[in-house]
Amino acid sequence: MKRAERPGIRVDFGPEGLAWIERGLGRRVIARNARGATVKATSALYDATFAAVGRGDRPPTDARLARETLRVIEAAYRSARTGERVVLDPV
Repeated sequence: MKRAERPGIRVDFGPEGLAWIERGLGRRVIARNARGATVKATSALYDATFAAVGRGDRPPTDARLARETLRVIEAAYRSARTGERVVLDPV
């Protein structure tokens, strides 16, 4: 351990999510989700999906968006592994 390092461990609690800023050895929490945030978000997504289907519109999320998201994540992992830029062809 170096003299500038703080000893011990640090525990931050964020039951539904936590965001922080790190500067050097310090870390400051900037946001925490409220309890039940995922339940509220899921409920809102279901409501919006059922409403869109009822109107005959495209739902707010679908398999096409999920596949595209996975494609971007896979490209990011490939880029990190190879150190090279990965260009995604348009779908």
